[in-house]
Amino acid sequence: MAILQSLKTFFIRPSKAPNLLVAPVEYSQSYQEEANNALRQYFAQIDNFTEAANTVFNTAYRPTKQVTTNYVISPYDSVILVVSSGAMAVTLPPSANVGNVCTVKDAKGNFATANCTVIGTIDNTVNYVMNTNYQFRTFIYNGLSWNIIG
Repeated sequence: MAILQSLKTFFIRPSKAPNLLVAPVEYSQSYQEEANNALRQYFAQIDNFTEAANTVFNTAYRPTKQVTTNYVISPYDSVILVVSSGAMAVTLPPSANVGNVCTVKDAKGNFATANCTVIGTIDNTVNYVMNTNYQFRTFIYNGLSWNIIG
């Protein structure tokens, strides 16, 4: 625990001279394990902070796209407005982050006669056919597949 406190002091107060980790006179395996665990905890906290910051950024700054032909959704797209007169496919991003959300919407009212197939594993089913005029679906990525949430 003393090592974790030393790391916190080192990284939280950079204006002060840091308390450097000094190995005991008799270097031991338990000291190395304690130092490694403290570093793992510290960097896990940084990873969590970075992931949360990226989630906020991606949610706030994601564009809306109008598409007329088959389209592969970017992990940064937020709303896909389908304005095609013919059948088409929209592919959910295969390399999304957990929590990525995307909405696909029939903006022209043609899905009853010109279906839109959403490509991907959605609620444990391969692909999803949208076939009602002005229909929309909102999908969220859970880390393994996509789920319909709206």
